[in-house]
Amino acid sequence: MTLFTLLIFFEFLELILCRDLTLEYGHMKPFGSGRPNIEVEEFQNFPSPKIFFENNVLPMKPLIMKGAAKMSPAYDLWTDDYFLGLAIPDDNMVLVETKKKENRSQPTLDMNFQNFVKIYNKTDQYMVNPVPDFLRKDIIFPCPLQCPALTEKLLVENVS
Repeated sequence: MTLFTLLIFFEFLELILCRDLTLEYGHMKPFGSGRPNIEVEEFQNFPSPKIFFENNVLPMKPLIMKGAAKMSPAYDLWTDDYFLGLAIPDDNMVLVETKKKENRSQPTLDMNFQNFVKIYNKTDQYMVNPVPDFLRKDIIFPCPLQCPALTEKLLVENVS
């Protein structure tokens, strides 16, 4: 290392070690409080497609849809007993990670979905698959989120 490099390194080290981080903006505040707050609109269930596109999609504004999940049959149906009572072929496998702590090098398992349901509450294993196809029938999405072609058509017809 050159003398110049060493001097720069020690200046940097002094800056880091001597700075009182408790004086920094946002220190010891709730996560995210250092950013400006924006008001988030709330709807009960889903807004109409026109309102959704005009008020949220085009201006890229967040939206809270309270109670929206309750509209889907999955909200009431999806229990361990329901999953275990389904007639699912034994070869219907899901990808399972062996520890709940994130670690990309941990081993994964292919496991029968119903076997996973029997053990997930008693182990650190968790499923990392998307919703299996045989359960998608239980989920209802609002009209504009179901089909990209429909979404584009509604956007052109209702907003332009």
